[in-house]
This record gives sequence, C-alpha cells and structure tokens, in this order.
Amino acid sequence: MELDQLIFQKIFRFYERRKKADPQLLARTVKLADIKPRLTLLARALTGDAIDITAATREGGWQANIFYLPEKISLLPSAQDNLAFYIYRVCYLYVQRKLNLNWPPGREADLASSRLQARLSAHEVLSVLFEEFPAMENIYLEAKEQLAALAAQSSNGKQSEPDYTWLYGRWMKYLAPPPAENLQHINELKKRLAAMEINTELAAKAAEEVETIQVDKKAQQDFVLTHNFEKAETAEEFSGVWRDFDGDDTLKDDQEALNEINLRYTVRVDDPVHSVYRADFAGHTTAAESRETTADSFYLSYPEWNHKTRSYLPDYCKVFPRPVGTKEVDYYQKTIRHNSRVLLNLRKRFAQMDNILEQVRRQPTGDNFDIDAVTDMYADLRAHRTPDERIYLAQRKRRKDLAMLF
Repeated sequence: MELDQLIFQKIFRFYERRKKADPQLLARTVKLADIKPRLTLLARALTGDAIDITAATREGGWQANIFYLPEKISLLPSAQDNLAFYIYRVCYLYVQRKLNLNWPPGREADLASSRLQARLSAHEVLSVLFEEFPAMENIYLEAKEQLAALAAQSSNGKQSEPDYTWLYGRWMKYLAPPPAENLQHINELKKRLAAMEINTELAAKAAEEVETIQVDKKAQQDFVLTHNFEKAETAEEFSGVWRDFDGDDTLKDDQEALNEINLRYTVRVDDPVHSVYRADFAGHTTAAESRETTADSFYLSYPEWNHKTRSYLPDYCKVFPRPVGTKEVDYYQKTIRHNSRVLLNLRKRFAQMDNILEQVRRQPTGDNFDIDAVTDMYADLRAHRTPDERIYLAQRKRRKDLAMLF
C-alpha cells in the first residue's frame, strides 16, 4: 500500500470510530439477526414448509422457500412496534406466497417495476391478511401513518409521496421450489476433503437473487499472466473475462472496498483460500460451501454423561446446524414401525441394566419392619380399628439410571 493510501486509511478509520449514533434511534432499532429464530419458527408454522429467512438489501420479498426481510427496522417509534412490524411482514409474505403473487417463470423486471407490481397487488394480499390475522390491520395502519409522517418531515413542506415499499415489499423473479425428496440415511462411506486454514473472516452485506456462475477453465488457461492489485475493483467490474485465483489473504486490507460490492453473482471454485467473506445464504440452487462439514465449521456443543466417572464431559458433543431442505412428515413413524422388533429388544435389555435398589415402605412382605407402619398398626389396635398389615420394608429395583426417548 502506498504512503498516501495508508494516510488516507488511517484518517478514514479515525473519523469512522468517532461517529456517534443517535441513542434514541439505537433504542428503537430491531435487528433481524436477533429475532431470526423466532421469525423462522413463525414462518414455518404458517406455511408448513421449511422456510428460510434471509436479510434483504432493503424491503425484501419472497422466492420459493425464502423470505427476504430488512436487515434492521427503526421506522416506528418504539422497539416493540418495530418487532410487531417484522411479524406483519412475515404474515404478509405468507399470504403473498399462498396467493402466488410473484413474477412468473422466465419473467424478470427491474426494481421499479417490481415495487410497482407489489403495490398494485397489495389490496388483494391485505384483504386476505386482515381476514386471517385481524391484529395485523392495526400494525399496518400505524406503520402507514408513520411512513407518511416521515415523508412530510423529510420534504420540508414540499409535496412528497410516502415510501410504502416497506409495507408491500417487491416482486422477485421465479425460483423453482426445492424437490420433495425423502430423507436419506447418512452415508458413512463419504470421504471428507481436507480442511482449509482460514485466517480472516468478514461478514458481507445482504444480497438477493444470488446466481452461481461456472468457472471458464479454458479462458483461465489462455489468459496471459498479469499483476492486478486492485482485487475489489476487479471483482466489481467482472464482465465474463476470467482470471486465475491466487488465494492470497488480503481481506482485511480490502475491507472498506468490499463493502461496496453486490454479491449477486458468485463463482464456485475448489481452490484453497485463507480468508472467508461470509454472507447469509439461502436457497437450494446454490450453496455457500461445496465441501463437507468439518470440525472447523460452526457448531453448538453440549455436555455428555460419563457413566464410569458419574460426571459430565463438558462440550463433548457437537451439533452442526444446517437448514432443512427436504422433508417427510411421516418419516419418524415409518422408521419406528419398521424397527419395532429391534426397539422392543432394546427396551427389554435396557430395563435390566443399571437398576438401582430403592427402599419401598409399607409392603406386605420384606426383610425389615417399617417402624412408622408398626406404630400406626398399634395405634389402630388401641383405637379398635382394623390395622394395616403392610408393615415391612422391601428393596425394589425401581430407580432407573437410563432414559429412552423412543
């Protein structure tokens, strides 16, 4: 990096750190990343499909099994109202998806036409939405009034039309739904590729309608070697001219330039890399990583019970979260019925294992007397009542140290 570039970078970062955000704006802002699990659960409960929720560049829309929502919302005066607005958008996209209001296959329009079409079809969606979810009408009216007030405030007395795209979203191009494949057992013979050493990882800005482009190996081989140090500019101005990938780790140096890149077009390669530019990725036509899951991937750990030492092994088990792409509602019941004989044998074997003797009181027979029961018996005899003859203590294998979930 040249001296003037280094000085500019230092000054730019200094003023970036000195920026002060409005505390009231921060207090009412709701980020999609914080409530994404709740919204995903709501979307899947409404539709009955494996819906993925992804951050949009602005207002968002829907494609196949993907709901695009704004990355953060601060339009309404309180955080609770902005959270309710997210719920409204999920319900709106659910109704829009049910009515199949989107661009047909083979049709794709510009952003302005997509927003206009979404607004023209909004009355059809809203009528069904308010009928199924009456509470959404108050959220809609409040958000509409707030958008009108913001438009009047920003226009300084001039006539300005409110931006209702936040309420209606936009139409998106057709994306075929994922194939309804049955769940398959895990193939233990699959080979894992070697894990790559990742030194740098940065989060990318949201991108919609991502398309994957195949690498033209012939054009790469025919290209004459040149040195191009402006990698961000090369990536942004890509127009079908293929270059070889050097795999250098310069991601931190190009961080500011990379924030201006739109990741709509991606290239899948198997070349080794040393840095990752991470983005939220959803959809069945493309994949963010073509390799298998390794131990370096993101996982959730939980302890495992060690029976020998009778203690927990901390962070012993790992769960690698993955979005559900296929489903079969009766897969569990089919598996249980198919293996019913095996499960019965397992239950019998587990029932004979690790049964701890437990002292049971007031038994008709046993090895020792129950002092409390004997005292009650003599009290009943003195009161001329029929005594309870269960006056013994017995040892029974009633306390089990194992639990079965099937």
